[in-house]
Amino acid sequence: MFCTACAAPNPIAAPRCAACGADVVRLPPRAGATGMRRRSASPRTTLPRHTAALVPRTAPPRRGLLRILYLVPLLALLATGAVMVERRQAARAELAAGYFEAATAAAAGRHQEAALGFAAVAGYRDADARHAAAVAALAPYRVAYEDGVTALEAGRFADAVAALLPVARDQPNFADAPLRLADARRRHADDLRREVDAAEARRDWVGAERALGALIGADPGDVAAPPRLAALRREHGPILLARDQALYLVSPDGGDERLLTDALPALWPTWSPDRSRVAFLSPVPAGPAEPVGDRFDLHVVGADGSGLARLAGDVAAHTAPVWRPDGTGIAYTSFAAFDWGTDRGRIGVRVVDVSTGRETDVSGSALPFAVNPSWSPTGDRIAFVAKEGEAWDSPFQAPGRVRVVTLVTGQAVDLTGDRLPGAWSLAWSPTAERLLVFAFLGGNFYEPLRSEIRLLDTATGEIGTVPSDTPHVRVPVWSPDGARFAFAEGETTVRVRSWEGEEATIDVGGKAGAVTWAPDGGALLAAGDDPRQPSTLITLDGSGAAAGEPAPVLGALPTTVVPLVFDYARPFYGPPQWAPLQVAPPAGPPAIAGTGLDHDAG
Repeated sequence: MFCTACAAPNPIAAPRCAACGADVVRLPPRAGATGMRRRSASPRTTLPRHTAALVPRTAPPRRGLLRILYLVPLLALLATGAVMVERRQAARAELAAGYFEAATAAAAGRHQEAALGFAAVAGYRDADARHAAAVAALAPYRVAYEDGVTALEAGRFADAVAALLPVARDQPNFADAPLRLADARRRHADDLRREVDAAEARRDWVGAERALGALIGADPGDVAAPPRLAALRREHGPILLARDQALYLVSPDGGDERLLTDALPALWPTWSPDRSRVAFLSPVPAGPAEPVGDRFDLHVVGADGSGLARLAGDVAAHTAPVWRPDGTGIAYTSFAAFDWGTDRGRIGVRVVDVSTGRETDVSGSALPFAVNPSWSPTGDRIAFVAKEGEAWDSPFQAPGRVRVVTLVTGQAVDLTGDRLPGAWSLAWSPTAERLLVFAFLGGNFYEPLRSEIRLLDTATGEIGTVPSDTPHVRVPVWSPDGARFAFAEGETTVRVRSWEGEEATIDVGGKAGAVTWAPDGGALLAAGDDPRQPSTLITLDGSGAAAGEPAPVLGALPTTVVPLVFDYARPFYGPPQWAPLQVAPPAGPPAIAGTGLDHDAG
């Protein structure tokens, strides 16, 4: 018999398999079989064929173990494959996450973080190319950092701040840029404090003012510097004037007078916005017998008397040149296209670049007579008066229009049309879209010449009037913060007025001429209209105009007589100027190379 469990042969009578020990199941012989002995059926050992299949069979232990051993390599292979797939998926997910973080850093301008991130996922997608781009974008910052470190080690702390500032601002994780910047700023501020002390000791008030202004920018946390600067400007802030055709600086009380330059005959001196330079006009000699002709050149000189240079020729001498708010250019009325031999030609408005001397014709060839430019607060536009016809024959009586030109595009806009026919000169607010228009009216055989001030909103075109009880007012001047303006009225009166109409009237005793504001807007100096008359210093109530809110100007205002002698006989007119006519706007952030004008740490 063969064992039905393991197929091993066994004797017929064996009750169990000799190989595996399983019970031997004997099936009845088939009918008609020969050579086999028929046995009687036994209920205990003989089962029907259909029942035999239901008898449980016990697998041989040895063969089951072999089967398990056969399966182990397959299971191990399957498990290893699953682990490898899982690891590969995890690795790809990690690469994708790293790539995404690096791309986010690149989009935000964090070039060092982007370079490190793309390097960590090298070979994934376009990570190699983007790594190269991040390294290239980081290169200027690396150069700036190295320049800053070199300047810091050499003791050039201002240069170090300028170089390190954009690195710490844009790439704060680059090396130790923030720490280096903090060190450079601290040491720069210490140097400026020593410079202020030294300038005050030698009574160099221009140098002290400039150093204090730089200190406030370098160390905004120095609470003592702002009041110290305000006091210095009020007591010693230099007033610029021309006397005997030379330029002088003098304190508000008339003391500490210092010659700036007498190298050239000077008229119409005016401060640059940062009070570091002075622009003025000087006549071009017509010949040995006529030292003063009709032509005047524009010059600049440093506040310490150095760097005297000619910028432009054929400049009109009826008013002062006007600095751009950022100090990079000067606008003026030009006779460059005028023929002095025939007294015919074009009079226009031009701008000269202070650094290059390049001139730009702003008014263009279509206008025969354009005069008296004024800069917008942002320095991107210029307003001027366009007179009709050959207005030099009778400039005051000729109809005029106020036009504004955008310098980048050259686009011109007529703001007034025929509504301000007597417009002559303009003063744009240093902080708002507002123009003061000084106008002449009359001046013919049946109507005497009179002057007035009009208010022009450059955004809406709306025109208002400054009422006056006298037919004679002087050119108005804005306060440095743009909250108020002041002008002389009649013979002995100075008026201070806000755009909304709040005003005060001050009697200065003598004939009032040009007015000029203190740098903080808390005081006025009214120059005498006659050089034999003293000037008057007017202290305004609530003199903290720099705080941004109009100070109240009503009530009794204290005045002080100041003996200031200046040139008054035209063309040599050099009235005192205390603060710049235009106030420079806050400097923008520096480029990668740095400018040192930005005070934000970033």
